[in-house]
Parts: sequence; structure tokens; C-alpha cells
Amino acid sequence: MIDCFHPHTYYTNDSFEAYWIHINGSNTKALFTELTGRFGNIIRFDNEIEMQIKDIYELIKNNESISESNMSSKIYRLIISLFNTNENKICSNTVVQTAIHYMNQNYQSRLTIEQIAKYINMSASQFSRQFKKQTGKSPYDYLLGIRLTKAKDLLKNTSLPISEISYQTGFANECNFIYFFKKQEGISPLKFRNILF
Repeated sequence: MIDCFHPHTYYTNDSFEAYWIHINGSNTKALFTELTGRFGNIIRFDNEIEMQIKDIYELIKNNESISESNMSSKIYRLIISLFNTNENKICSNTVVQTAIHYMNQNYQSRLTIEQIAKYINMSASQFSRQFKKQTGKSPYDYLLGIRLTKAKDLLKNTSLPISEISYQTGFANECNFIYFFKKQEGISPLKFRNILF
């Protein structure tokens, strides 16, 4: 899931085939924010959802005559399916759900995997295995994603200095923040802010 109103780049070292659909509408931004806030930008889905995406893609590609209400219905069904599929994966394990809630509440502090595991009464190694199995990400990467999402929000909506944003989002220091931001976004936080404004 990519916010097309903000600059982005992506690539792979191998060849790949990509399908993309640009969706825009009165509730799209809110739905996008909710989806990516809960599950991140990479959302796993099953064959049924893949078929829904391809169905919409083929209708657009072939320029088939379809009413706006019918297309909207297909898009909303797809979005609901994305919510349901990913919610079920995460909610099926209350330990992971509790950990994610704890991360969202405490990302600003110097949170460690050991602290999260202790909070949910598990060993760090057992928790890490369980978390990755349920979410597809390590707890560290998931926490890093939360911090970077919050940092992007502060870069877009405030004039706080980079050092303050790094502090408010739980990074060890400004250099650490800039390193991880560039690694994920491909540009520095300052460049990200300047492109947007």
C-alpha cells in the first residue's frame, strides 16, 4: 500500500511483475491510514483477495463499461477483505495483539524486545518466534516500522527539528534515526520534509 500523494520509490534485485491500482475517493485516505497503521505498508493476502485485485485491474485495463457504484462496491469489498484477512491473522493470537498494542503505546521510550516479552510473560526468543510467525516481521522490525510511520507523520505535520523527532519517536539518537529513515525511504528525513512542502 503506497500513498501516491507522497514521493516514493521501490525496486527489487530480481525481475518481478507488478499490478497496481490507484484508488481515490472521499474515504480513501482514512481507509489507507487505518490499514497501514494496523498492518504496515506490506499487506499479506490470500488467493481470494488476489483474484479481487485482478478482477478490478482487468476491468480498468480493458476499459470495460461498469457503473461507478459497481466499481465502488468491488473496491470496498477488496478493502474489507484486506482488513478481515490481516485482522484475523493478528487477532488469532492475543499475545501478539497485546504486544502490538504495547508497542504502539510505548514506541517513544527505549523499548527493547526483552521488555515487550516480559510484559506478555514470555521469553524473548519464544516471543520473537511467535510474533514473526503471526505477522511475518520480527518484533524489532515491527517496532521500527511504527517509529518510522510516526516520524513521517511528524515530518509532514510539524516543524519540529529532526533531533526532536528522533527523540519523540524512540530512536537512540539523531544519526540512528537518519540511518534507518534513509534505509527505508531512500531519502533523508530533511529531504522527505522538503519534498512534501
